Amino acid sequence: MGTSLNELKTGREKLEIINQVLARINSISEAIDNTRLDEVVGLKQACESLKNECLKFKNDIVDKNDDILSKYDDINKKYSNISEKYNNVNAKFDYIKEAYEDFSL
Repeated sequence: MGTSLNELKTGREKLEIINQVLARINSISEAIDNTRLDEVVGLKQACESLKNECLKFKNDIVDKNDDILSKYDDINKKYSNISEKYNNVNAKFDYIKEAYEDFSL
């Protein structure tokens, strides 16, 4: 008897580990066999398409934002111009009103 009881026990443990690894490899192999490559490719293409749509949507939003900011600045400039003209007209109106009141006395 050239092998000891410990060697047999260690060999048995190694064999159990090897069997567990083989079982996992078999389950992975079955999962791969059950997976259709065309489904995976289709999912990848769908994800790419969705990504491209999202990027386009983002770019559209950025473009609209730039357009809105440009129009907002234009409106602010026009408002300032109108406000300045209104203040000038209002000052002239007050001057005329004062002159009329002085004339009426």
